[in-house]
Amino acid sequence: MPRLVDKFVGRTPTPRKGMPSAKLSEEEFKARYKQQFVDPAFQPLTASIERIASIAWEAYAESRKSPITRKAGSAFTDPDYDLSVDWIAAHEAVLQAQRRYESDGPATSVDHQWLIAQRAYLSRRNVEELPSRRNRS
Repeated sequence: MPRLVDKFVGRTPTPRKGMPSAKLSEEEFKARYKQQFVDPAFQPLTASIERIASIAWEAYAESRKSPITRKAGSAFTDPDYDLSVDWIAAHEAVLQAQRRYESDGPATSVDHQWLIAQRAYLSRRNVEELPSRRNRS
């Protein structure tokens, strides 16, 4: 009886090209978006939530991932490139942390863990809170 593997010996498989789209349909997107408003307290705001879900769908459908941008500036290879202001703020916070790390001498384990956490999880809110976190003894 022939083995299954013998059927493929000497044959080169044809590679698959491309990936199926992971993009959600409007109906699926809105259903997922509105799941966060299932609490009965949101019931009086159903029309407003529907309008916000429609705006969120438009942003998703048009791939507006970074709606607020500014020019990269002279520190970058392409100074005229539009960068997300969130990305720029996170980048500047990481650079500040790196400068602080290098100027303070040997870092403690806590300092090192803080720097790693900031690199991994920076968001606009975290960036705004950074000045209060910088005051170390």
